[in-house]
Amino acid sequence: MTPEAWIEAGTTILAEENVRGVQIPALCERLGVTKGSFYWHFGALGDLLRRLLEHWRRRATLDLIGRLSGTAMGGASILRALLVLPRRSRSRQAAALEASIRDWARRDAEAARAVREVDAVRLKFFEQMFRARGFDRTEATARAYLAYCVMMGDSVLHPTLAEAVPDQIYLETAVRVLGLAAEPGPAARP
Repeated sequence: MTPEAWIEAGTTILAEENVRGVQIPALCERLGVTKGSFYWHFGALGDLLRRLLEHWRRRATLDLIGRLSGTAMGGASILRALLVLPRRSRSRQAAALEASIRDWARRDAEAARAVREVDAVRLKFFEQMFRARGFDRTEATARAYLAYCVMMGDSVLHPTLAEAVPDQIYLETAVRVLGLAAEPGPAARP
């Protein structure tokens, strides 16, 4: 059993239940191992919880930014890709994890700090995309904040209101409201 297996199991429980469900006995049962295996890798549950936050930060933010930054897409296309991200079927698990971590952050200083850091990194990335489109810092920050709100709000609402606004109309409207050029972007894939 590797630390990564414990982190994956913890991440799954965190997304399915919440942080209160991430307990050593539940993890051991899910993985079919004893507590000794847990303590071989982690000194205490708090150590695993810190690793879960680090894992989320890396996977849901840093790795995504790295992948998008490493493409030949321009800023407007990257923004479009981010806006449609919550509408992809595999994004449901990520949205559940995000909601659970944000709920956890309401009661825990370390989780709150992680959420603030992730929000700052994401907002900065959005801002860089708008700066690349020629907006000054103030306008780029305002548009970045609005784009982030649209993406995060859609990740919460789309699962229950999927039929309210078809993917293409959502994307076209968001692009228009945010003042992005009309260059073709990625199609939304549910």
